[in-house]
Amino acid sequence: MNPLIARGVPLMAHPKLSRAKISEHIEALEPAFEKFWINTPDRICACLAQFAHETGGFKWLRELGSARYFKRYEGRKDLGNTQPGDGPRFLGRGYIQLTGRTNYEQIQGWFPDIPLMEQPELAEQPQYAALFSCRWWVSRGLNELADAGKFQTITRRINGGLNGLEDRVRRYKQLKAVAYEVSRS
Repeated sequence: MNPLIARGVPLMAHPKLSRAKISEHIEALEPAFEKFWINTPDRICACLAQFAHETGGFKWLRELGSARYFKRYEGRKDLGNTQPGDGPRFLGRGYIQLTGRTNYEQIQGWFPDIPLMEQPELAEQPQYAALFSCRWWVSRGLNELADAGKFQTITRRINGGLNGLEDRVRRYKQLKAVAYEVSRS
């Protein structure tokens, strides 16, 4: 078990998240991080900080909002939502809150044996959320940005802006302190 992931996920977890849920996230994230080369302290810290922010401390793997809220995604060509019902169907899911038909189709292409387009809610299950989110992370060059210490650029690629930057940076700094402790053990 990677000690930085084992210590980092509980540190980033929402205070009311059960130990069982925390373990479920660790068990899902650890193999996905390894598979997609999120395997250095800089990469792990950047990724966990972003994932923790996007999920409210690993509390939810589905974007929060009402049916009315998700209508704002309807017809958004920038998200690939070209068919009626795409907005609520392809809402943000996973550790990185992937949104829109285009992202779901891309993930389906990467994992053709997982019926994501027929069952988009699969992206809310930790084992799939980890695979999908980590593969998306690598496809956007975020490992290289983490290596270069470009945390704000990572935030822009995930969020489209700097929404929640203060919380993301706070989490990143906490994880970097843990990484330092782990390296000294």
